[in-house]
Amino acid sequence: MNTASPSTTWADLLTHSAGELISRVPAFAKLGNHPAIGALATISALAKTAITTKRSLNRVEARVIVKPRPDVDAHAMHLVRDMEAAITANACRARTTASFDLGAWLDHYGYIELLAQAIEAGANEAALKGMAELISESITSLSLQVRHLTDMHLDRLLRRDAPQIETRPTSPSATIEWLLAVDRSGDPERPILLTRRWQALRIYAALSTVLREESITAAIDDGVPLNPLLMNRLGVSTAELKALRGARSLTTALQTGSDFGAMITELKAHGVPLTEWPARGEPDQPTAWSLSPWVGHQRNTIIRVDYVSANQHASDAISALAEDILRPLIANRAVLAKRNMVAYAFLQSLEFPTGLRNSQDRRAFLAVINKAIIGSRGIKAFHEAAELWHRRVATLSAVRHECRTDRPGWPSICLPWQCQEGIHEIVPITTAAGLVEEGNRLDHCVGGYYPECRSGTVQILSLKREGTQAATIELKLSGTSADTLSFQVGQFKARRNERPDDELHDVLRAFLRDVNSGKHPIFRTQLAAHRKRMEREGDYLWSSSVLPIPHAREVFPFYLPLLPRGTPENLDAWSEQTGLAAAIDRAVAVLSSPA
Repeated sequence: MNTASPSTTWADLLTHSAGELISRVPAFAKLGNHPAIGALATISALAKTAITTKRSLNRVEARVIVKPRPDVDAHAMHLVRDMEAAITANACRARTTASFDLGAWLDHYGYIELLAQAIEAGANEAALKGMAELISESITSLSLQVRHLTDMHLDRLLRRDAPQIETRPTSPSATIEWLLAVDRSGDPERPILLTRRWQALRIYAALSTVLREESITAAIDDGVPLNPLLMNRLGVSTAELKALRGARSLTTALQTGSDFGAMITELKAHGVPLTEWPARGEPDQPTAWSLSPWVGHQRNTIIRVDYVSANQHASDAISALAEDILRPLIANRAVLAKRNMVAYAFLQSLEFPTGLRNSQDRRAFLAVINKAIIGSRGIKAFHEAAELWHRRVATLSAVRHECRTDRPGWPSICLPWQCQEGIHEIVPITTAAGLVEEGNRLDHCVGGYYPECRSGTVQILSLKREGTQAATIELKLSGTSADTLSFQVGQFKARRNERPDDELHDVLRAFLRDVNSGKHPIFRTQLAAHRKRMEREGDYLWSSSVLPIPHAREVFPFYLPLLPRGTPENLDAWSEQTGLAAAIDRAVAVLSSPA
C-alpha cells in the first residue's frame, strides 16, 4: 500500500486506521480499549507505511526502517522486531522456523474474543466480513513486503560480504550461511574469516559440506594449511586431493546441501585408481564430475557404482547374486551367539554402518568382493557377462523358484484374446515354464520377471502371429481390490528385445481397446485377491529372511557366466580360493564387536 504522504505521522495513520475499523464495525466503539482493536489498527497502519531495511557494518542482522516512524508505539515496534527477526533468519539461515505470523500475533491480543464481544454488541456478519477483508489485505501486503525485503537482504549481504560471487543465489543454504560467517556476526575478526572461507570454498567447492565441519572450519578460520587436513579427513593422496580442485562449480556448491565427500569415500573404499576417477583425476573439470555415476550416490555398495549404474542387467545380476549367494553365505558363517544388531543389518543389506564406511575393514572386504565377482574385467566386459547371465540364468531360476512353492503359478489377467482376422492372438502367461518358453523362443530375458509375476505386480502376455511367438507384453498392475485394480503397459519387445513392427503395435492397441471397453473382460476379483494374499503372506522368494546355504550351493553354477573366467564350479571352493570366506568372517567379527 505505502500511501502515506511525507508529512503524515504515525499517529495520523493509526488514528485513520482505527477510524476505518470503527466505520466498518461500529460495535467496536462500544468495546472501549480492547487490545485486539489496537492490534488491528496497528497492522492496518503499518501496511500504509514505507518499509526498508539496512545493515550495520560487519553484521548480518536486518534493521527495519519504517516511515513514518512508530518509535513510541509498543504494538508497532513489536511487529518491527518480529519483521527483523524473520528477515534475518530467512535470509541467512538454511534451517529456520522464524516466520512473520500476523495471525498468531492477533490471536495473542484476543482477536477471537473481540469478534465474540462485537457480535454481542450488535455487529452483523456483513460488517465483520468487511473488516476481515480490510485486515486481510493489510496482512497480505505486509507479508509480501517481508518476503521482498528478505530477498533483498540476502542479495545485499552477498554483494557486501561475498562480492566475488558472480551468480548470487536467491535463497539461503547451509554453505551460504557458513560463507557469510553468520554465527560470527559483529565479531571484529569476521572480515578475515570471510576472506579465508571464500578462498577455501573457491578451491574446494566440491567439499562444501566437509569444509563446514567444525574442526575444518576452525582450521580455516585460524589460517591453518588446509590441504593436509583434507587429505587426512578424506584419506586421499596429494594427487587425489588435487583432482578435487575445481571439481564443482561455486554456484552448485552454494545451492546444494551435499558435496562429493560421500563419493570420495566410495571411490577410495572400492580402490578405484585415480585414472578411473571422473576426468581421469584432472583438476578443474566440473562437467566430467557432474556427469559421473558416482555423483549423488549416497549408499555404500558391494560393487563399484560405475559398473552397475547405467546397466539394468548388471544391477539385476548383482542383486540376485547378493540374494542367492552372498547373504546365505554370510548367514552360514556368522556365529549367531555373537551377532548384534549391527551384524544383523550387515546380513540384510551387505552395507557397513556409516561410522565404518571409510574404514580399512570395509576396504579390505570390498577388495575381496571385487576379486571374487569382477576379477580383472573392465566395465564393458562385465556388462557383457551380465547380459549373458541375464539371458541364460534368469529364465532357469524362474523354474527353480516355482518348483519350491506349494502354490505354483498365478492367476491370468484375462482369457486369450484373438483379433478379428484370426491371425494374431494374445495369451496371458501364468507359469514359470511359460516364461521360459517365451524367453527361449524370442531370445530375451522375460524369465527374470518371475518374482513380479508371482507376486501379482506384473502380468506377461505373449503376442502370437499365426501361432508363433512374435512379441512379449508387460502389464504393470496396481490396486488390491476389484474396484481399484488397474494396469498400464510396461515393456513391449520382439525377438532379442527389438522393437515390434507397426502391425504388432496395432494389434496391441486393438487388444487394449477391447479390454478397456469391457468387451474382453479382465479377472479383477481373482487378480486382486492374489495380489492381496501375496502382499499379506508372501512366500520365501520375496521374504526378507535369508535363503539357506543349500539353496546357495544349488544355484551357484547358474552364476558362473557372471563370474570371472576360471571360477571354481562349486560355492565352497569359490569362497575359499578367492578369500571371500575369510573376508566374511573378519567383517562379521568387526560388526559384531561391542561398540
